[in-house]
Amino acid sequence: MIVEGREIERNSEIRADAVIVGSGCSGAVLARELAEAGFEVVVLEEGGHYTLADYGKFRPSEAARFLYRNYATVPTLSLGDTPVIYILAGRCVGGSSLVNGGVCFRTPEYVIEDWRTRGGLTEITHEEMDRAFSRVEETLEVAPVPESMQSEGVRRLATTAARIGWSGAPIKRNVVDCDGCCRCLFGCPHDAKRPVTMNYLAKAQAAGARIYSDCRADRILVRRGRAAGVEASVLDRTTGRRRRRLAIRAPVVVLAGGSLHTPLLLARAGVGRRSGAVGRNLTLHPGGRVYGLFDEKIEGWRGSFQSYAIDQFGREGIKMISIYPPIGVIASGLPGFGRENRDAMENIDRIAAFGVMISDVSTGSVRRTPWGEPLVAYRLLPQDKAKLVRGLRLLAELYFEAGARKVYLPFDEIPVLSSRDELEKIRPEAVDARRMESSSQHPLGTCRMGKDPRSSVVGPAGEAHDLPGLYVVDGSIVPTSVNVNPQITIMGLATRIAWKMAERGRTAVVGAAT
Repeated sequence: MIVEGREIERNSEIRADAVIVGSGCSGAVLARELAEAGFEVVVLEEGGHYTLADYGKFRPSEAARFLYRNYATVPTLSLGDTPVIYILAGRCVGGSSLVNGGVCFRTPEYVIEDWRTRGGLTEITHEEMDRAFSRVEETLEVAPVPESMQSEGVRRLATTAARIGWSGAPIKRNVVDCDGCCRCLFGCPHDAKRPVTMNYLAKAQAAGARIYSDCRADRILVRRGRAAGVEASVLDRTTGRRRRRLAIRAPVVVLAGGSLHTPLLLARAGVGRRSGAVGRNLTLHPGGRVYGLFDEKIEGWRGSFQSYAIDQFGREGIKMISIYPPIGVIASGLPGFGRENRDAMENIDRIAAFGVMISDVSTGSVRRTPWGEPLVAYRLLPQDKAKLVRGLRLLAELYFEAGARKVYLPFDEIPVLSSRDELEKIRPEAVDARRMESSSQHPLGTCRMGKDPRSSVVGPAGEAHDLPGLYVVDGSIVPTSVNVNPQITIMGLATRIAWKMAERGRTAVVGAAT
């Protein structure tokens, strides 16, 4: 059952076994797994409930308004030699799963091993995570992108990478019968992508879970030293103003609001003071796009939005991945204004697109503004800047090796290269990162998991060190940057946490609070 905010006509109080804040990738996993284990589950979602009949007709500007937070522009406060990185975050039933590219990478084994050895999380085993990943992939209908859904530009770069000995493979995505419209970021208009609304949340509802949209969690309720529920505001979807109050009394509180908003709720409840880790340790996977101009027609818009990845430099923390953004976004990434930009865009059918992202050791922070929104600050360390510049240079080299005539870069100082000889221009000291185009869809780590309460927020089972009955299951618990799109990582960790709760059983988990 989905209850929209407009249907709530008076201040209300609801009782449940578990209340889950957030209906995206991780919240949907907990809703399904706990409901099927016999828990009475309530899910709160700040955003609205939209179906194919809605988002299938949205213009990009409407999708940014209704499906994203802050019109798809959550900026970072860039410290030092750091680009302004805009963070995309979904705000609707289904969360970012409704508006992401559907990319499904498992967490690299070396990353999990790092959590186990350097991070001390020996409870997280490779075997257990493999089972969790398989559960998620089966539910989401994950499969490799067929070669027929690769554009000519992607095929050229993939073939060239293989010829020079770079490892790569088709991307796996939670998409069935994609027709290549490349509108993934606006809500798939054909329901080819499989967001959690179509599987996890549907299964949760079938098992009795109730989902409340347009309900913003404001405060964690505490009773006798334990989490006891959530107090929420029922919002007017048009104005964003509070219409009613809604209190959920539940002995189990699960936070799944994402790395930008979960720490705000925890900080308000006083959770994590001992470690000082709430809202800290933010990683972003900073990245940039590179475009290549060929003599022949490429028609990069044909095929899947994202279809191929090169992982040759994964151990260095560099990932290359194909992406064909909306043409308006490409225009903003090409050099010049007015006639110069128009001339570049006249060759759009001969332009290929690929991106680079890095696994960052740099960190940032999230704090609450006076008006209640997150203030995100981030400093790109010199070693990460060098890593990102190296990745972009390697990609430029690949373009020229594949026959590109020009390469367009995200640097103000070096916007375009016309020959391989100019690659020497791409050096960290030649680039002012503050003037570089960059974005992120992968904020992680602001309530990180760990065994030591002095340096982490939640333990290996996802329960807060400082407040029994409170669990965190979203990307904020991921201990380190993971060097791949984190959808499967987040859902795998959430699955593992849900299994631990289900293994204890409803009576044990709920009864612990009584």
